[in-house]
Amino acid sequence: MMMDIDDQNDWHDALLFEYACGALDEAASLLIAAYLTLSPPARRQVAGYEACGGALISHACAPVQMKQDSLSRVLDRMVDSAPCNDGSCAGHQGMPGILQSYVSADRKAWKPAGPGIRICEVTLASAPGRASVTRMNPGRTLSRRCEGLELALVLDGAFSDGQDFYNRGRLTIAEPGRPVRRLSDSHAGCLYFTVNTVPRRRSPLERLMDLLHGG
Repeated sequence: MMMDIDDQNDWHDALLFEYACGALDEAASLLIAAYLTLSPPARRQVAGYEACGGALISHACAPVQMKQDSLSRVLDRMVDSAPCNDGSCAGHQGMPGILQSYVSADRKAWKPAGPGIRICEVTLASAPGRASVTRMNPGRTLSRRCEGLELALVLDGAFSDGQDFYNRGRLTIAEPGRPVRRLSDSHAGCLYFTVNTVPRRRSPLERLMDLLHGG
């Protein structure tokens, strides 16, 4: 069972706001970062949040002297986290580059979850939150119960949940403890990224007040 459209929109906006604030855990942050590469409207929404945050910082915070090696340390971290480009991630058709360094191309890492369905667990450096990528052959069905709030981002192909059709770049949110049934597209199959997490849904105003008060 999926949420109704109002709950979906509330969660969607809250997740983008928390991402812009840097308040999501690693799993949810990774999914939203991948989502932003596929959704121009979501990118614009996050850019608006970041612009508001930047304006608040520039007007409310005094400048702080940075260490001389700050820039080089940031650039080093960007290189370390760059997607693999040595061919070891080959075969991830449709997958955003930000995910390629997280997902193994080794067939042994993709475990069967039913006929024509394989799942690859994504290794994360921190908890909470669990992430995985699911590949479904055309016309396959996967049914199970959500553990926590489940976010699913379609990377390639499409699936239906019986009520709506989700193609590449669409994000869907399922309630904790509810059954989920996904039927992959009969021609293209489906590749999607899933995160199970339980963030506390708070309004953008609550988050903004926390930031203003140093929370």
